[in-house]
Order: sequence, then structure tokens, then C-alpha cells
Amino acid sequence: MHAVAHSYISGGKYLHPSGVVASICTYNFKQIVDPNGFSQKTLTNEYINLYWAEFKKSANCEAYDQDECNKAFISKCKVRYGDFITYYKKNKQKPPFYTYAQWLNYQKGWNLPESIEASERYSENRRQWLETTVGTHSNGCISFAETAAKMAKENCRDQTSPGSLITETSLFFLQESSAKL
Repeated sequence: MHAVAHSYISGGKYLHPSGVVASICTYNFKQIVDPNGFSQKTLTNEYINLYWAEFKKSANCEAYDQDECNKAFISKCKVRYGDFITYYKKNKQKPPFYTYAQWLNYQKGWNLPESIEASERYSENRRQWLETTVGTHSNGCISFAETAAKMAKENCRDQTSPGSLITETSLFFLQESSAKL
């Protein structure tokens, strides 16, 4: 069990320190295994709630709005769960905290046509992202080209180069920040 760590929320949607939050999540994923959670998408609310209950025991976040903390936790939990599952999927060896039956169930889930298709789509988007631009960590499963085209359409202008798009986005956030001061 982790020692109690002081966690706090910023911006209404992020739990900090991020590394500690991720570490607590990973510890709980190993202690409480979702038998059907072979991907981030198949992680059930029942297990997210169990992880949340365990998280509250390890993270001293009572001083903050619990609904906001819960929303931030759910977001972090899902992302961390996706990373956690991907690691074991790529490793291809049953970790000690899975029963043999659970591991077989996960392998069956990973071999479903929709899982294979999603994995290939994510890989292609990451590959395209690396080939087209220096990106950000928040690209998700939408390619940079799609994101740029959507932004160009929404702003009624020609599609810009990756560099100028990043510069314009950064300038926008700087202007917003200075306006609040």
C-alpha cells in the first residue's frame, strides 16, 4: 500500500502531482483486476469507482471539491489504464497479478476484429503524426492533418503549416493568459 500522498487539483481537471497519481492508479490496477477490461475503452465504471475508492485512501484530497476530484481522477485513470494495458499487451507475458483465465480473456479481447482495427488506426495516426509535424502529447487518435483541417474550417481560413499552427495556438493562449491578469 502507498503512503498517504497529498494530491491537489488544478484548473478544475488535473490531479497533481501527476506521477504520484499515476503510481497510485497502477498499484490499484494490479490489486483489483477488471476481468473484462482488456482496453481503456472496456474499463467499466464499476472498476473505475473501485479504483477511485482506493485512490481516496492513498491521496489526501479531502480539502477539494470531491466531484471535481472524481472527474479529474476518472480522466487520469482511463489514460493510465490504457498505458498500463498496452504495456502488458506488448510484453505478451502474463503478469503475476492476473489469473490464467483473466489473461486468456484479455488475449481474446485483444484479438477481436474491432480491437485490432482500433490498434492499427492508433498506430497509423501516431506514424502520420511523427511524419507530418512536431506534435503535442494531446493529439489523441485524431491525426494532425485532420485537426489542422478542422481548425482551418472552423476559423474560415486556409489550412496552415504545422509550425505556424503551433505558433498561432501558443500566441492565442498567451493572449488569453495576459488578458486574465
